[in-house]
Amino acid sequence: MKSVVRLSVLAIVALLLAGCGFHLRGMDDATPTMSVNYDYSITVRTSVPELRMKLAESLVKREFNLVEQDADYQVEIFDEQYNEDDFELEDYTLGLKIRTLNYSVKFRLMNFGRDEIVAPQTIAISVDYSRIGEQEISRDATTRDALRRSRQQVAELLADRVTALILGN
Repeated sequence: MKSVVRLSVLAIVALLLAGCGFHLRGMDDATPTMSVNYDYSITVRTSVPELRMKLAESLVKREFNLVEQDADYQVEIFDEQYNEDDFELEDYTLGLKIRTLNYSVKFRLMNFGRDEIVAPQTIAISVDYSRIGEQEISRDATTRDALRRSRQQVAELLADRVTALILGN
């Protein structure tokens, strides 16, 4: 008798919870998503294919439509610069070398490819990494990896900046 009452109470509680919209995880087929569609088309112009690809991915994540021409907005990236600075600690660190990669690009944002929304601005970052007695080949690979990561970070920063400029315009 107690088990029948207990099952009845559990069934009533389950029905009440389901009626209020409560479901166990994995039970609901419709996954709620938050979506913002800006309905803006944008063109990216740069001579650096890797940076263009990374910026395009970042803008698509922010729901911009990427087009080759006749876009609402155009981002022009130019003057990519990077250099390395080495700092060596040899006394107590067994040849630890600290390297800083400084990376910057200039960009401008135009409306309909004609009207400049923002005058050329610079986005710059510095990445520090260390190495202990690496060979020259490994040094080049490390530098390429740091440059790749720097381009990714600048692309994300630039996408954030472009989004803010367009939405604030």
